[in-house]
Amino acid sequence: MGDTGGQKNVRLQKFTEGEKAARRALARQESGAEGQFWLGANLGGQADVKSALSAAGLVKDIEACMRKVIAVKPTYECGSAYNLLGKLKCRVPKFMGGNVQESKELLEKGQQVCSDNVLGRLFLAQTLIEMGNRVEARRLLESVLAVSPTGPWGPEWKRVQETAKEELAKLGGAAQ
Repeated sequence: MGDTGGQKNVRLQKFTEGEKAARRALARQESGAEGQFWLGANLGGQADVKSALSAAGLVKDIEACMRKVIAVKPTYECGSAYNLLGKLKCRVPKFMGGNVQESKELLEKGQQVCSDNVLGRLFLAQTLIEMGNRVEARRLLESVLAVSPTGPWGPEWKRVQETAKEELAKLGGAAQ
């Protein structure tokens, strides 16, 4: 919710509204994967928009939400909790819990749960680039570009493919 680009304050407002909605859902059903997932996703969106210092305070909450989703319903949103947690583990510094190897393992589990999740495939490719595995990263990025958009990924599809093209260009590969 809320990641439609635009000005930072507008995006932050949308993620804050999403956080409030997720907290209301959790008040009705605390153990539900849906509320936990959307709370963590909206906190993650806020972290992307905020300064690094402000975002640092959200890392533990985002991780806790995604781990709860994985424990309760790992298939929720096509394994997206693995993807968000894997992305988080790749992006945050080690002293805040970042771990590139754990990122890779989480993202691979996400692909096992739902191989159709192209956003997870993109995140895994980015993690592999971080680890220096450019060959496998290239293969994954090319597979993102080769798949036709289906299912619930329509609105995100263009951004995912554009990012895959950008990553391929950085690797020196041709992006069609």
